[in-house]
Parts: sequence; structure tokens; C-alpha cells
Amino acid sequence: MSDPRNNGGPAFPAPYGYYEDGTYVFRSNGGMTLRDYFAAKVMATMSSADYHANYGVADVALMAYAQADAMIAERANP
Repeated sequence: MSDPRNNGGPAFPAPYGYYEDGTYVFRSNGGMTLRDYFAAKVMATMSSADYHANYGVADVALMAYAQADAMIAERANP
């Protein structure tokens, strides 16, 4: 089952192309989601602030994604 949360779409979609039956076809690999990108940035900050001393790594990951979800929600409601 897919996650119903808004993942923000791709953070860094990278176009690529290939030939198929003599025709060049453009596609995008999608890249990581904006939610993953935000969470990674939050986790980096939390790691440098020594959150791991007070919380387990799973808790830090949950908090990072909660912050990422709040950032995406705020983008949708400026």
C-alpha cells in the first residue's frame, strides 16, 4: 500500500533519454522526494546538535520526517 502523505514531489529530477525503435525518448528518474531531502537536512542538524545523546536513532528519524512533513504542509499553505 502506498503512503498517502504528500511527499513534495521529486527534489532533484534528472532528465535522461534513450533510443527506442529509432526515436529518442526523454524521461526523468524522479530523484529523491522533497520529503526525503528535507528530512535528511533536519537529521544532519539534529545530529550536529547531539540529539542522539537523548534519543535513539529511530526517534531522531521519526522527528526528522515529522519536521519534513510540517515543512511540506507549510509550503502548501503560504
